[in-house]
Amino acid sequence: LVVDDNTICQVVLKTALAGLGYTADCADNGKIACDMVREHPLIYDCVFMDLRMPVMDGFEAVKYIRTQLHATMPIIVLSAECGEGIAGQVMKAGSSEFCQKPLQKAGLRPVLQKHNVGRSR
Repeated sequence: LVVDDNTICQVVLKTALAGLGYTADCADNGKIACDMVREHPLIYDCVFMDLRMPVMDGFEAVKYIRTQLHATMPIIVLSAECGEGIAGQVMKAGSSEFCQKPLQKAGLRPVLQKHNVGRSR
């Protein structure tokens, strides 16, 4: 699941994932992503979450997915933000990893492997 309010970022990540043999759905904000995970709890093997989005940001969405939905799939937070402490805040919220945007296809493969994300069914 690719969660980003920027359609271009969605397309870029979805295309990179497709190039590695994965399929992905997209959500425009954290609220939509939480609804998708709640409605289909076994479909998503991994969530790529942007931090700054309208309606529900990445911090809130990660916390909700972990504490309210009790979902355990890897949540990889992607952000152009590189401020001091961002990675720690993201991990404290319950994410599995923090990566800087843009995450290129070459950098995507090791992240997926690290978190044992299988290819699409």
